[in-house]
Amino acid sequence: MGKLSHSSTINYLRKIFDDATADYVDIETVYRNLDLDESNPKDRDKLYEWLKSMKERGLVKREYTERKRFKGLHLTSTGHSVVRDRSGEKAISKEARLARWRADAEILQTQYPELEIFYDMRLRKSGSR
Repeated sequence: MGKLSHSSTINYLRKIFDDATADYVDIETVYRNLDLDESNPKDRDKLYEWLKSMKERGLVKREYTERKRFKGLHLTSTGHSVVRDRSGEKAISKEARLARWRADAEILQTQYPELEIFYDMRLRKSGSR
C-alpha cells in the first residue's frame, strides 16, 4: 500500500472524528467510523498505514494500553483545526500548513539520509507582498 496523499489523510481523519464531541476516540470507534473489520488483517494493515500518515503529519497521537496494544487516538491541535475546519484545503490554517511542511521535510530526511535538507521561513517586511 502506498503513502496517502494529504487530502486523503484529512478525509480519513474527518471520518474517524466525524461524530466525536471530544478530541479522543477509542479503537472501536475508529474501526466503526471507517467501516473496517478489526478481525480482518487487510483492514488492520490499511488502518495502520492511514494512522502512520496522520501521525507523520502531526494530526494525531496514538494511545496505548499498558500491554502496548493500540487503545485510541488523540487529536493534536493541528488535527483539531483540520477536522473542525470544513472550508477545505485552500483555507488550511498556517499552523496546519507548517506542520505539514515539517512532516514532509522529516520524511525526506528519512528517505534521503545522505542529503542535508533545509527549510527556512522569514517574516516579510511590512507592506511587501
